[in-house]
Amino acid sequence: MTDLGHESRGSGSVGDALARPVSRRSFLKLAAAAGAAAGVTSLLGLTTAAAAPARVGAEAPRFAPLKAGGTLTFVWIDWVPSRLLESLGSEYEKVSGWKVVGDYVGATQWHDKIFTEFAAQTGADIPIGDSQWIGEESVGGHIMELTDWAAKNLNLNDINPASLKSYGEFPDGSGRLWGLPCEGDCLTYVYRKDLFSDPNEQANFKAKYGRDLAPATTWDEYYDIAEFFHRPDQGLYGSAMHFAAAYDAITCNFNQIFWSNGGELWDGHNKVVGYLNSDAGVAALDYLKKLYKISPPGSGNWWFNEVNEAMAQGQVAQSINWIAFHPGLVDPNSSKVGDKIGFAVAPGTSKAHFVCLGGQGLQVSNYSKNKDAVLDFVKWFWTEETQTKWAKGGGLTAHLKVLNSPEFDTYFPWNNVFKQTLPLLRDFWHVPEYAKMLELQEQTLNSAVVNDTDTKEALDKIAQGQQDILMAAYPS
Repeated sequence: MTDLGHESRGSGSVGDALARPVSRRSFLKLAAAAGAAAGVTSLLGLTTAAAAPARVGAEAPRFAPLKAGGTLTFVWIDWVPSRLLESLGSEYEKVSGWKVVGDYVGATQWHDKIFTEFAAQTGADIPIGDSQWIGEESVGGHIMELTDWAAKNLNLNDINPASLKSYGEFPDGSGRLWGLPCEGDCLTYVYRKDLFSDPNEQANFKAKYGRDLAPATTWDEYYDIAEFFHRPDQGLYGSAMHFAAAYDAITCNFNQIFWSNGGELWDGHNKVVGYLNSDAGVAALDYLKKLYKISPPGSGNWWFNEVNEAMAQGQVAQSINWIAFHPGLVDPNSSKVGDKIGFAVAPGTSKAHFVCLGGQGLQVSNYSKNKDAVLDFVKWFWTEETQTKWAKGGGLTAHLKVLNSPEFDTYFPWNNVFKQTLPLLRDFWHVPEYAKMLELQEQTLNSAVVNDTDTKEALDKIAQGQQDILMAAYPS
């Protein structure tokens, strides 16, 4: 069992909805389909008993705001974690008198809805969004700083350090908190156990590559396996991965390969040239271009749903996808190979091993008229008892005691992989300018991969463009 009580090296985010509308079917529909197997029934089962108050931090939890009774709202995309949060909220109502309800929105409207309501000084009491939004939210004065409150009311040592930084800290390294982890997530490795254990496949693979057929631990191994199972005439391919220029689809896969090759996106201030367009960047982009050539047709437009679908229909031997959408892979109603799926940590290289983490944090709106109740709910949400129920219901917790409990690994087949991955996680920019930077990177990487354009020219274009954006905002 991996003990996560130490400092991790980074953390991550699902991606932004600011850059532009996703030119695909509704995120709401996709998330519902992909996550259905997590089970609304199991979530509703959590409402049968109120959470027992427990001491967290310097004060005994009150779980009864000064102003008793009312409704708290959170705004989030409509998927299993948000429904789980509302279900848990019914337990909070039993101990506080406050109802907690979701204001659900599709990804194409998610960011705009939150920030439009910020501009009007209205909206949900609890905005839930991606880690990249922290800079924009805090600089705009839209969310409460939680640094002092959290130190007084929570045991911050119970929260995975990398998750706390990713979903709450701005500026990076400042120690100032503007949010707390809500739903964790990360890219993971998915593979077909039946194919990997087949004696004939094992013998043929070893004869060709000189090693045993096993889940890839390096990106070179991942490519070899993709090449080995590349059998278009049989309707089988060796890999499925996000290559689309949508949300942060291709960027997240590029980033984790880039980081694992020893690269850094920027200097943390305003310099990108010489960082992104380095040898590590060339190696990562060349790798994606090579892998794309033996990927399923049309995968230049693939994101999480298409990757999930290809794996669930038995069309690929391995894939890289977010844990949040793994439930659909093991659901017999949506997967032809649900009993044959295995999960492992995403690969690294001999130089380094980093993985992109997704998920969202929760914040407290400065425009809420119920701040005392919101803070009390947050305090309750972060008790060990509530976080245990969050994990049992399918949520991915950052609570170390829950993560390190023997029971956590038994809740879902990917939980141990999630736990193993946490120390490897990295995030990208939290600055308010992230959307322009991401849009440029998404479009250029996708074009370079799909159209097989010059690798260095593509990286030079991204690096110079991102540096210009940062220099305009932070000239000194």
